[in-house]
Amino acid sequence: MNTFRHLSRLVLALFCACVVLVRGTNGNMEPNLLFRGIQAAVLPEVDMDTLEAAVSGLRDGSLALQGKGLQLKMIDGKIVPAVEMLWNGYMRTVEDSTAPKEAEKLVREMLLILIDQGLFTGISFENGKHSQGGNLAGTPLGYLFREMKDPELFDAFLQGGHRTQGTMLREPGHLADQTGLGLSYIHLIANAGVEVKIIREFYQLFNKFQRALEEEAAGGAKADFHDCLHQTIVGRVAPYSATAYDTMEKIRAGEPLIGMNMTRVWASQVDRELHRYMLGGFFKASPAFDWRELAMDNPIRPKNGKPIHANPILVAASLCKPGVIEAVTDRIKELHGAEKENAQKALRTALGMPSKYKGRSALHVASLRQGRSSLLWNALVEAERLASGNLK
Repeated sequence: MNTFRHLSRLVLALFCACVVLVRGTNGNMEPNLLFRGIQAAVLPEVDMDTLEAAVSGLRDGSLALQGKGLQLKMIDGKIVPAVEMLWNGYMRTVEDSTAPKEAEKLVREMLLILIDQGLFTGISFENGKHSQGGNLAGTPLGYLFREMKDPELFDAFLQGGHRTQGTMLREPGHLADQTGLGLSYIHLIANAGVEVKIIREFYQLFNKFQRALEEEAAGGAKADFHDCLHQTIVGRVAPYSATAYDTMEKIRAGEPLIGMNMTRVWASQVDRELHRYMLGGFFKASPAFDWRELAMDNPIRPKNGKPIHANPILVAASLCKPGVIEAVTDRIKELHGAEKENAQKALRTALGMPSKYKGRSALHVASLRQGRSSLLWNALVEAERLASGNLK
């Protein structure tokens, strides 16, 4: 049985390896090592040696991208964009518990380097072999929005030209109850948060570094803060949140974490700063953003024949995400002319829609759940003023 399983894996590995490289946009062929590195994480067993060699070559410049539209041609004639194969490989390293832990870091680094060199990311990602592949939530932006733990990789995909439009199944109509129907990327980030996991990650960093300091004091190796940092997600999050960065630096300085304000309020502030940063970058990378998506309902089955409103603004209000509201208002304030008027109209519509929670609007929800001195309340009041045209 083991022999059969081994032969099956070998045959599958050989089949996966039987692809040829298609020319990039400038007509040059990519070096074979880079090609093998791109597919290393989608093989039945991650080829760590090839992956490490390819990343090493990209680091020292002996390998480089020759065309932004690099594609791979499978033996069956199917054309697969290199960025899609890399993303499938990345998601495999995230979701497959049998994949080596270092594989995720290596595929991530390869993505960052190649996108920085010009690799185009503006494809549909329809052929994803990972969970949710083929829909909005399964795209790189969808996943990175939902997880909110890697703003650098998120920025890279935006830089590479990743599509930012949502999926509008029905455009808004003239009737009062005929709203736009579909899913926006703003729905995804409004439904995401790091409050729980970020506290856990900071405690893990603190404990790892304290153990390293104790071992150093006992005559062991010098405590390496960066080594401890890279064993958690703190290093990926802290540069994009002032609150998280300040706490990270206190841990580096040896301050006791127990005495810090590691409360839900602290975690919610980190969450707010990440929302504002990531959504702000999303808007800046979307010059033709369709502001009707603000009032677009997530496709939920109607109740008693009446629509259940779940636009991104209502989702953010219901889940207490002031950073989402702030990022929206920040962007609309920067607009001019007809585009600003259209954005204000969409925001006004979204704010006025009744939620499924007893028909209350976003502002009502904020008042009830957070109070009129909360960040969420203040963010929504600002949004109401902007939507009405009273805030220039």
